[in-house]
Amino acid sequence: MHIICNWKAHGSIESIEYFASQIEATPGFEKIILCPPFPYIPCLKGITKGAQDVSFYQPGSYTGEVTASMLKDIGVQYVLIGHSERRRYHQEIDEVIVQKAQHVIDQGMTAIICVGEQNPDSSIDIKKLIKPYEHLKKVWIAYEPEWAIGTQHTPTVSHIDHVVSTIKSEMGTVVLYGGSVNDTNIDTLMNAHTIDGFLIGKASLDPIMIKKILKKVHA
Repeated sequence: MHIICNWKAHGSIESIEYFASQIEATPGFEKIILCPPFPYIPCLKGITKGAQDVSFYQPGSYTGEVTASMLKDIGVQYVLIGHSERRRYHQEIDEVIVQKAQHVIDQGMTAIICVGEQNPDSSIDIKKLIKPYEHLKKVWIAYEPEWAIGTQHTPTVSHIDHVVSTIKSEMGTVVLYGGSVNDTNIDTLMNAHTIDGFLIGKASLDPIMIKKILKKVHA
């Protein structure tokens, strides 16, 4: 079961070294995919490299952009795309997310596309959520209800199973769950047997918490 650690705009060389030293002997360590900010990706030693985003553009005169081929060149294997924070703060729309994912796929990496509803009271149209991405090959989906991110609230196990199983039946791909995953609620979330892994945000900066989660997931 894969554990994706999204460090967002956090981290340092020292924190990466500490993180690795704390969890490297833990069963399931090889299933960790660490996504630090771009400058720290080359610092990852012995940990599967992930990126938090990728450019919409191919190499060219686009100041400040980091392209898929560049990520491939430094050993990145997985790329998060369409996280709710990118959608909210950078107005990323489906067309942009699809193009980014295609660039990643073309470089032989795995695109992990994030989807989820905005609030717990809205009726979720799962097929509508994933429709823009159904034609893409070799992508994973991370189901992250936006209202659960950073709130310590999570959907019911039955809701997660329903959403994940529907995505799998429509796309036939790996589906992760994200949204306030921690060492306290992991036991409950593990009861959602359709999940293939977890996408963990800021909480993943704590290697002790990740170590506890690994032990429970790979017990």
